Amino acid sequence: MLAKTFAAKAAPTGGDVMDNVKLAECHSRNLRKGRHSETGFAYLLTAVTDKRRLLFTQYPLGRLLVAELRSAEASGLVQSLAWVVMPEHFHWLITLQSGTLSALMQRVKGRSGRTRRDLAKRILRSRFA
Repeated sequence: MLAKTFAAKAAPTGGDVMDNVKLAECHSRNLRKGRHSETGFAYLLTAVTDKRRLLFTQYPLGRLLVAELRSAEASGLVQSLAWVVMPEHFHWLITLQSGTLSALMQRVKGRSGRTRRDLAKRILRSRFA
């Protein structure tokens, strides 16, 4: 469901949206070089959906993501300071409490993707049962 994690947004290039996406992907790889995470520090995380699909315009899918963000906080991994869920991405301001940023984002992305697939299966079963 969520494809890329960005540490910062790319500056507009004056080209079309896909040019900006390609620039952002290249830029995000450079930002990850030498990056490490430390507990007790604040981080602003941004992740986008695969191919920038507008998944979070569907209210249940946005709520699933928020549930995963809350779950990470309840597990003691982060202190959530703020989040914003947009149609194809989200921003999450956190203080890292334990673990690494990489493990945190893998958890949120993996669990939200699995939950989304499970929800889709339940909806299909209810419609065609």
